Amino acid sequence: MLLIGVAGTLALIGYAPEARSEAPAACTAAEYRQFDFWLGDWDAFDYPVKAPAVARTIITSLLGGCAVHEQYDGTNGLHGRSYSIFDKAHAAWHQTWVTSRGRLLLLDGKWSGGRLVMTGNTAGADGRAAVTRVSWWKVPEGVRELGETSVDGGHGWSVDFDLLFKPHHE
Repeated sequence: MLLIGVAGTLALIGYAPEARSEAPAACTAAEYRQFDFWLGDWDAFDYPVKAPAVARTIITSLLGGCAVHEQYDGTNGLHGRSYSIFDKAHAAWHQTWVTSRGRLLLLDGKWSGGRLVMTGNTAGADGRAAVTRVSWWKVPEGVRELGETSVDGGHGWSVDFDLLFKPHHE
């Protein structure tokens, strides 16, 4: 049995890390910074603010500023992670959100009226087709995030959650 290490395998397929040149950063345009207002270590509160916090959320920039990562840890046992990216080819934002309860949400959107607004097709509580809309915007206290659902094709909306992110303090 012949064993080839990772370096040998990479060489066999034509990948030579020492031969590659440093490419300029790919995500330097202003559009990639549109979601930077959410970066930070936050305590999330139901809005209007009611104590105690409902979650601790840490938002970081990854991959040289090409992606935004959310780590949401709710006090009710819900844990979620999201990755958001600006897709220059489509001039739109995309987010993939997954939870510890097996939920997947795929959102797409753009800036509208001073907010980053993303929508995606989902299923309502009764299993019928629905649309989820999530909006983020900067406020003096931190960041607001509003999640809404429509079961009538976007004509009427009901609030799923309304959060205020305030800087975390130990």
